[in-house]
Amino acid sequence: MSQTITISSPSYNGQYAQILFKPDNQNIVINLGTQLLPYFFDSSLLSPPREIYGTYTILVLGQFCGNDCNNILQVPRLTPTPTVTITPTRTPTPAPTSTPTPTPSYDPCKVPTPTPTPSITATITPTITPTPTETCTNPCGCPKPSKTPRPATSPRPTPSNTSGCPVTPTPTNTVTPTNTVTPTVTPSSGYTPTPTVTTTPTKTPTTTPTPTVTSTSPPPTPSITPTNTVTPTITPSITPTNTVTPTVTTSVTPTLTPTLTPTPTSSPTFVNQVFLFIEPVTGSTSIGQYMYDGGSNFFGFTNSSQPTQDQTQFNIDMNLYVNYSGWTGGSFPGIITQFVPTTSGGLDSFGNNIVAYNFFTTEVPQNYVGCQAWYTWIIPTGSTNGLKQVEIGLNDSGNAQSLSPVNMEQTIYTYTFNYTGSTIPQDVYRVYTTFPSPIFKLNNNFRIYFKGNDIQ
Repeated sequence: MSQTITISSPSYNGQYAQILFKPDNQNIVINLGTQLLPYFFDSSLLSPPREIYGTYTILVLGQFCGNDCNNILQVPRLTPTPTVTITPTRTPTPAPTSTPTPTPSYDPCKVPTPTPTPSITATITPTITPTPTETCTNPCGCPKPSKTPRPATSPRPTPSNTSGCPVTPTPTNTVTPTNTVTPTVTPSSGYTPTPTVTTTPTKTPTTTPTPTVTSTSPPPTPSITPTNTVTPTITPSITPTNTVTPTVTTSVTPTLTPTLTPTPTSSPTFVNQVFLFIEPVTGSTSIGQYMYDGGSNFFGFTNSSQPTQDQTQFNIDMNLYVNYSGWTGGSFPGIITQFVPTTSGGLDSFGNNIVAYNFFTTEVPQNYVGCQAWYTWIIPTGSTNGLKQVEIGLNDSGNAQSLSPVNMEQTIYTYTFNYTGSTIPQDVYRVYTTFPSPIFKLNNNFRIYFKGNDIQ
């Protein structure tokens, strides 16, 4: 939290001032004592430690009206805009990494090209009985007829081999099933499963010539049929491998979508400051003489005059008025500044509604000015979003939440002036007060509160 602030003023640096601090979140006043300006204040040294936000009443001795004069410094609490660090962490490393690498127990049967030359004995008449094919328990698959049958072996179709039928399929199974195992092993080896599938059907038609060689015995024909039934079982084992790919796409897409949500921020932002000039009636002679010497027909509001109602002369009058050394030299009360929100919503430090481009509630402490004075707001045109501050809320009896709307004088705020001096920042301004109506000619026996009320 913010804990330090330097209280400084070109008008009072080098002088002693008594400083009172009222935190914005507690109804107490803390006497910081008599300090030499500029003064570095560390609020963490208070007991208990506090923040620097609130109102500072700075009493510089023997400055004005024959008494000590107060200067006010308001430090508003700025609501920090939450910086949403959008970390598009694609944490869900796609679950498809658990692609079922089909039981590596089949690896023992991984033979790239089926060369089951000894399987010729399996294609002999014993294969007539399809029973051994169904009861095949070899994990590598069921027997297939070999590609290259030996003609010398096929002529031995003696019926005596029927008794050896159960024995013959056993060695055949260990060689032939290599075709069914090949696609399942391919994913673990890094090969693309698609070409593996293509290879399997090409071997099936090559099996067709096998019964042609052994055509002397009709039984080989049914032995080929069960071999074909094994081939489709390969296809479903590869198909689920392809279904893994869309799973990756879906899991990543929703992760990026929520990261865009926190973009809008609702915390209020601020534009240029606005400035409250206080012209005491006891200083009417000094400011009147100054304006007269400058060649102006506007001698200050305390001398019952207002700026010339001509754009060119209005610009000259107001530049001369703001350049008066009393605003910064200590003969007049110090200029009070305030901020302007650019968004609506929430409450300011005095509990009043925040309305965009209407300046925050501003307090003039009790006896800040020891006599009657004219209060005039000078506001940059950008602070009202190019519109005019036609109404300002006012309470001069110490109640910040009971503000009465007061209409500003149109013959004054109609004109603008381009300030080129150094009293306030150089900008284009409008002037807001009630002259000739005396509503803004106020005594400071109580705290005075102002707030922007309406722009048009």
